Amino acid sequence: MKVIVCGTRFGQFYLEAIKRRSDVFELAGILAGGSERSRKCAEHYGVPLYSSVDELPNDIELACVVIGSSVFGKSGTDIAKKLIEKKINVIQEQPVHQNDIQDCYRLAVKNKVIYSVGDLYVYMEQISAMMKAVKTSLSHSEVLMVEMTCASQVLFPAIHILTKMLSDSGYITSVDILGKTGPFSSVNIRIGSIMVLLKVYNRTDRLADDQNMLLLHNITVWTDQGSIILSDDHGDILWKNPLVMPDRDDIPRGLADDAPEELDKLPIEKIKEGSSSSLARQLSELWPEAVGKELAELAKIIRGDIPRQEYDIGMQQLLICANKWKAVTDAIGYPESSVSEPAHKLSPIELKKAVLADNAPTKADIEEALEKMDIACLETMMWAYSSKGLFADKNIGHSKDEICKKSGALEQHYKLMTEITVRHGVRLNSTGSSTSDLFRYTNISATMPRRYTALWTAISCRRFFCSRKEVCSLQMIFIWRPQLQSI
Repeated sequence: MKVIVCGTRFGQFYLEAIKRRSDVFELAGILAGGSERSRKCAEHYGVPLYSSVDELPNDIELACVVIGSSVFGKSGTDIAKKLIEKKINVIQEQPVHQNDIQDCYRLAVKNKVIYSVGDLYVYMEQISAMMKAVKTSLSHSEVLMVEMTCASQVLFPAIHILTKMLSDSGYITSVDILGKTGPFSSVNIRIGSIMVLLKVYNRTDRLADDQNMLLLHNITVWTDQGSIILSDDHGDILWKNPLVMPDRDDIPRGLADDAPEELDKLPIEKIKEGSSSSLARQLSELWPEAVGKELAELAKIIRGDIPRQEYDIGMQQLLICANKWKAVTDAIGYPESSVSEPAHKLSPIELKKAVLADNAPTKADIEEALEKMDIACLETMMWAYSSKGLFADKNIGHSKDEICKKSGALEQHYKLMTEITVRHGVRLNSTGSSTSDLFRYTNISATMPRRYTALWTAISCRRFFCSRKEVCSLQMIFIWRPQLQSI
């Protein structure tokens, strides 16, 4: 399916998604205003750069309009309409005004093409999993309340997520502003019989309104049997068990050995682990992946693989989302502007130090932990050496070059390998041969993998040998090692 992308700011996520879904799509060009960024994008992806809808070839099947819509005073909606009139299927990036969605939808029906509104967030893995978990809870428990916190820049997706997640309960019937607490505005939304407390962080950077978001989406669903929590769009999904006090006379002394079933649980259990990727990888990998899923589903609708009825239901939800998004934005008003830089930037390391301050290790503790980690690394190295035929015979020596080359490690690690080996007992004499008082480690190939599987995996993933600073991943060492210099 031949596709063009209109706009090259957020549109770059679409460009990358299309490139990665070459089994379904062929990027046929970029429609943009001709900025330097657009020219570079067209050059990078090796496609033509068009400046108007009239220039487009006649074989384009899908257009991704990733240009601000009329709600921002931009030309996105007008371009979408021109593309539809040219009988090209269109997906237009949110947010879009309800009236614009209605107009484009009717125009699409008239021209026998598909029009949809893009929202990558509902296709993100953790958001999708959260929606499934909540739908399951609706079947087996009473949902007492839903609480969601989001930034104003992702308010439209927030309402879309709520609408899809709670669709079995009905549609949004009311929106009531509660008030403002600092930069947060609170809104009550009723979806069927379920009340949602929506807290919107309504502050943006005056110089770059979508480049600094304090948060995306945080969701807690309170049920009569426990709570489902999504910490972030890419975060863990958790289940919080309720605390049930048993009706017995030996609390707390009798619980250690004879706990009832309702207390034999963890307070919080992980339903689905979130992404451990960096923020950079989330943007470069996970976001294009979500866009790709969305476009692949749209391709199925265009080709008739998904029933038209499902598409119409989805459009009905989007119309309601757009209507309620407008109601909420009108109620909370324009975001506050801020360009101030914090006087001090917090880091997780600093917070961990504060939490562990009462149990701060001494210099001796740190040195002992480092020594143990070095020994563990050496033992693993010795096991690796023995698997290569090194140190198999106590009477046979090996030169430095032989040890390094036979290990299969990169040359850049040779110096470190020799340093660790010498420090912990393998002595290299002046002729280059070596003897060792650690041969007990070389004949335990049957037990070493079991004892050191985790460590071996960690080290081998770093190209076998890495610096002590990287290997010493114990939290205590990682946090407190800098203090070693000042003790």
